[in-house]
Amino acid sequence: AGYCGGVETRNGLVQTVYLSKTLTVQGGYTQTFAGPPDPAAYPSIVSAGGNGRVFYVTGEIAPTIEGLLITGGDAYGLGGWGQFGERDGGGGVYAITATLTLSNCQVYNNTAEGGGGLAIAMSDAVIMNNEIYENTATGVAGGAMALAFGSPVISGNTIYDNVSTGGGGGGLSGMFLAGTISGNHIENNTTDENGGGIILEMCENIQITDNTFSANSAGMNAGGLGMSESHWATISGNTFTGNHSSDNGGGLNAIQSNWVSLDDNDLIGNTTDGAGGALGWSSSEGISITNNLIAL
Repeated sequence: AGYCGGVETRNGLVQTVYLSKTLTVQGGYTQTFAGPPDPAAYPSIVSAGGNGRVFYVTGEIAPTIEGLLITGGDAYGLGGWGQFGERDGGGGVYAITATLTLSNCQVYNNTAEGGGGLAIAMSDAVIMNNEIYENTATGVAGGAMALAFGSPVISGNTIYDNVSTGGGGGGLSGMFLAGTISGNHIENNTTDENGGGIILEMCENIQITDNTFSANSAGMNAGGLGMSESHWATISGNTFTGNHSSDNGGGLNAIQSNWVSLDDNDLIGNTTDGAGGALGWSSSEGISITNNLIAL
């Protein structure tokens, strides 16, 4: 338990923790390290205090970050890669090439141009059972997290109250991804552009199952979930409630996304100022829409 603050400079980058080896960084212990960790009883806070990133993770490694409160990260001037170009990515955690497991953490009050909470590139990361909230992306996409190039597993997280002001994906933005997004609660995230909850661009063979999209909003298309040029996706067992878009697709909107199956979902009470209160789809082929509940 306790507080780990401050930043250090390494290889021209500023962060609290520079992680380049396969090891576990774990919180929730007593001062004597007696007994198993209990993050709820013994919170371990890692904060950059607004002076850099909290975690920078790099290399052909497979580390684990578990049971920590990750906050106060600001990626301003620190650059990035993946969908971010040279823009500043990942205020809370930035991981590149590393197969990172992030579990049972709280990631909050971080900021970056892309991926306010997390930015992960070229990685089959596992992001599971975290709370990711009140993070901000100011220039690219992904208020809570932005991912590019990999097959991540994103499961069991609660992603809420995140904001993207300069790009899509108030909760999550993904480009060139495969992988799985399952069992997450994605609530009250906002974006000025597309995908209040999630935006997926140029993704293939991605599985989106058993998530709840609730009260997310988009200044353009796709209040809950947006897809663009994303093919062979499976969208099943999800609940979309109370999402809103200013253009099209209050619950879900897809553009130029082929061979997608939309099965056994509930789309209830979603609204738009444009077309398709529940669902919008355009310039696509091979779409299967079966056994869904669509209601006011």
